[in-house]
Amino acid sequence: MRGLRREHRSKRLPASPPISASVAAGPAIEAFAGKVGRDPDARPVDQDTLYQMGSTSKSFTVAVILKLEAAGKLSIDDTLGKWLPEYPAWKNVTIRRLLNMTSGIPNYSETEWMSRAWANEPMRAFTLKELADAAYPTPPINCQSARATTTRTPTTFSPP
Repeated sequence: MRGLRREHRSKRLPASPPISASVAAGPAIEAFAGKVGRDPDARPVDQDTLYQMGSTSKSFTVAVILKLEAAGKLSIDDTLGKWLPEYPAWKNVTIRRLLNMTSGIPNYSETEWMSRAWANEPMRAFTLKELADAAYPTPPINCQSARATTTRTPTTFSPP
């Protein structure tokens, strides 16, 4: 055990990730700590610093969907056919399967079309329709019988 502690202390640990916080209630409170990047000369974070979200948006999406279900606006057992009829190949996929990431819908970022688009225009902003269309199968797949696979395609639909 002592050897492990010595080894751990001897390693140079990376700097802590930067953080920004803002409290909207009461008096305006803002706090910033850290730098953008690990370089010693990296600029400090401030109110204009943008962070990559990665997969953290999934948790927020699930929370909003569950709140909508609790309010009676939708059911997680509703199908995409109810909300997105323009994508008939996915008509039998339920919101529950999207939330569990077992829908069988491919990840748009892993399509050949998206790879080409990013290579040709790396700074391009894509519309939600373009992202959904990138994942949409041609020819259509049968999502109802698709095996449970992990997918990372964002859920984008508008309940009433």
